[in-house]
Amino acid sequence: METACPARTECHRRYVNGRCNNNRCINEPRAASIVSPLQHLLDQVDYMTIIYDKLGVRLFYAEGWKITEDDLDAEPRTLSFESPKGGAWELMLYGDSQDLDQLTGQALEVMREEYENLETAPFVTEFGDIQAGGHEIYFYHLDLLIHSRIIAAPFESQTALLLWQAEDREFDELEPVFRAMATTLLNPHKFAAPSEDS
Repeated sequence: METACPARTECHRRYVNGRCNNNRCINEPRAASIVSPLQHLLDQVDYMTIIYDKLGVRLFYAEGWKITEDDLDAEPRTLSFESPKGGAWELMLYGDSQDLDQLTGQALEVMREEYENLETAPFVTEFGDIQAGGHEIYFYHLDLLIHSRIIAAPFESQTALLLWQAEDREFDELEPVFRAMATTLLNPHKFAAPSEDS
């Protein structure tokens, strides 16, 4: 019997007869003792060989994604990436330390003003060594179920506010990419640049 991996935020492999069919899955105790979550993420990064590196922002992303740089000299600095299918990963970077709960709450209120009937729940996660939190959001737009996450995390002496958004099924496919982008952003010292031969 095949079922969805119970820890969808970390691994999108499938469980068969109660066991993950990915022998490097961090959700399997036998694998977790050998492979760290960061190493598991590096497996995802293998095909994300392009680096964005401007004004102190450095992260890996995948080929074919569209970049929009808005207000790089303003506060907050805003940078967004769009997948070929329309999923969005957006960064708003504040130049100082902000209250994370307040920041994500304000972002959620902006979404409530723009979209009706949001379903929300608290969201807590980590990106390598960085603790982060925010809101998981679902809503309908043009008859499509949209899945969003608002996430705030400390970034050196600054604060990063992230928005991940896509149609629900596409979100499931893109989540490992979204997560890898955020983790390489927030943990730049842990990720070497890919070689030119990769």
